[in-house]
Amino acid sequence: MDEQKTRISKFLSFILRHKPEEFNLSLDSHGFADFKKVVAVLKEKFPGIDENQLKVIIEEDLQERFHLKDDKIRARYGHSVSVEPLEVCAEVPPTLFHATSPENAQLILKEGLGPARRKFVHLSMTTQDALRVGKRKSTEPVLLAIDAKRAQAEGVTFWREGKVFLAEAVPVQYIHLYKYK
Repeated sequence: MDEQKTRISKFLSFILRHKPEEFNLSLDSHGFADFKKVVAVLKEKFPGIDENQLKVIIEEDLQERFHLKDDKIRARYGHSVSVEPLEVCAEVPPTLFHATSPENAQLILKEGLGPARRKFVHLSMTTQDALRVGKRKSTEPVLLAIDAKRAQAEGVTFWREGKVFLAEAVPVQYIHLYKYK
C-alpha cells in the first residue's frame, strides 16, 4: 500500500474505531457507519478520495481491517468505542496466538489476557501475524499460545473478524509461552 493509501487507512481506522462522534458519524451496534458519510469525512482531509478509491483501499488491505456491506462500512476490530462483534465463532482453531512485550507477557501469564484500552482481546491464527502485531509493542515480542479449542469448550466466547479472532478476555489457564520448533 502506498503512503497516501496508508494514511487514509489509518485515518479511517481512527474515525471508525475511536472517534466517530468527532466527525458527526453514528455507528450502529456492530460499528457500521453510512459509507457515503464516511467518504465525505475523508474528502475533507484527502480531497482526491472518492468512493471507488476507498473501496480499492479496503479490498487491498491485507489485514482485513474493514468490512463493507451494502451502503455501510465498519472497522472489524480494534475499537475503543462500544461495539458488538457480528457473529459468535462456532469453531475456533486449536491454537491462537498473541504477541506482546516481555513485561506484558509476565503479567498476562499471571493474570490472563484482557483487552487493555480496547473492547476485545485480539488473537491471530498464525505466529507470523501475531509477531507482526507484537512488534508494534516491542522490538523483541514474546509469543503466547492460546489453547482456543479448550477455552471455547469451557465457556470462552470467540468472534472472528476477517483474519483476527476476538474474545472479551482469556483466562490464564489457556495461555502459555509458545515454544519455537
